[in-house]
Amino acid sequence: MIRNPLVPPPLPCAGRLATGARGVRPHSQPLAALALWCLLTQLLPAQTTDAPWRYSLVHGATLTDDCPVCDRPALVLPLRGSFDLRLLDTNPLFTTYALEDIRFSAGYEGGPRYTVSGTGEYRVGGEVALTRQLTLKLVVDDGSGPQHAALAGDHAPLERLPPMIHASAKQTDGTDFRQLDIVLAAAPFRDLWFSTVHGMTSGTTPPPFEHFRPSEVLAIDGRRVLSNAALTRAFGIMPIVPDIGLDAIDARPGGEIAFSATQPVFSETLGEMLQPGDVLSDHGRILHRHRDLIAPFGPMPPIVDLGLDAIHDQDKQGLVFSIGTDFFSERLGVVIRRGDLLSSDGSVVRTAARLLERFHPVDDGGTPAEAPGLDAVFVWPSGEIWFSTESGFADRVLGPVHGGDLLSDSGYIVFKNLELVSAFSPLEDLADFGLDALVVVTDTLAPLPPPATVSLNLQPESSGWRLEWTGDGRFFQVLGATAAGGPYLPLAPIQSNQALERTGWLSTHPDYFFRVRQW
Repeated sequence: MIRNPLVPPPLPCAGRLATGARGVRPHSQPLAALALWCLLTQLLPAQTTDAPWRYSLVHGATLTDDCPVCDRPALVLPLRGSFDLRLLDTNPLFTTYALEDIRFSAGYEGGPRYTVSGTGEYRVGGEVALTRQLTLKLVVDDGSGPQHAALAGDHAPLERLPPMIHASAKQTDGTDFRQLDIVLAAAPFRDLWFSTVHGMTSGTTPPPFEHFRPSEVLAIDGRRVLSNAALTRAFGIMPIVPDIGLDAIDARPGGEIAFSATQPVFSETLGEMLQPGDVLSDHGRILHRHRDLIAPFGPMPPIVDLGLDAIHDQDKQGLVFSIGTDFFSERLGVVIRRGDLLSSDGSVVRTAARLLERFHPVDDGGTPAEAPGLDAVFVWPSGEIWFSTESGFADRVLGPVHGGDLLSDSGYIVFKNLELVSAFSPLEDLADFGLDALVVVTDTLAPLPPPATVSLNLQPESSGWRLEWTGDGRFFQVLGATAAGGPYLPLAPIQSNQALERTGWLSTHPDYFFRVRQW
């Protein structure tokens, strides 16, 4: 097995170190590069040559179409799409990856549109310092027909902590009339689920337009993953209400969805009140009482409910969360802020100031802005944290940052809020729908075997079938093929529940084979 994801092979953590960029001895490594190597080889799971990771483009990915001899400005267009990254080779200096199944699109609604496909190569490493290099072989179609383009980038320092990718490449076979440049900003995720603060009406279908409530779990590709009724059905809430709101979500082993509500309600099945700060399960149980999460901090004076704005289950490391109100921790002797990221063991994982330390928030007077709170969070195996804030702020470098923008503690915008909801084509004229909760489906987590139990129940009366399984994964996807050897293609989007049903299928697919993948 080739062992290392997106970083060169591990070097001894007590090896030869260089003191500067000039006069470096052969085969030495700068301290920062060596430390990063050692850190990542311990934190990230192994990637193999037969298990590619799916990457999705994020904010900052662009396609530039320039005409050097034309009297027009270069077209700089946002780039969206995905690709697979497969490990090819590793040696003492470099690790090389293949970009496969590139599927990009670029452009604006009502403006020029481009489709991009092809392959590429991404290399990370170096003798003196960690660098990255990107080469691409693409087919680009702007509506006038496909054209081949070869692009290459120079060796440049790493700009983002692996496994994130940020690299650029310029066309090497361009002409006086067309020169293409690509900036590749990408993260290893297959799906992204979220909830918004404000509801929205989707303009993607003819009237009557579908409305999405802020208490629903949505996907970045424009679909509803879970309604609030589906999240709360097992609690038998009385009296029956339209929904109980949604402040935070997370996925747990077995496809269980953890969440918190925004209002207190009575559960008929449990025979007790559910509070906004409690962590609940769509399986109808209370995972954590709010008072139990806060108790290790020793709040003074004792507080009944501080609210719960974000949650993320880190398996053996416990639950991390944020609260909606400041309080004084007698045990720690500090004030816990609403933007701090806390742990269920009674420690502060990251203060609000540290989450924002690579940003440059200012107010209108040019002084640092007040901490904008913490609304959604996801912690990557590498330690990078994605989050949203309760309120927006002005940044000296990035400009306006909205409360619904998805940010990285590495100091960049992952998605602007309108990019997150763009697949819904909201009819409402809002610059920010907010971001209350976040779930990321990624291949960077340790791989899981297929589900242990799978049953297929045929339903002749509807010419359909129902597939059921049990597994330890948080997410599942059913794949199918007309032959046992494949190829196996997705039959449905990634889901959390452990069943999939189809009607009218057997009449057109009398022989079919299934696989269930889990993350």
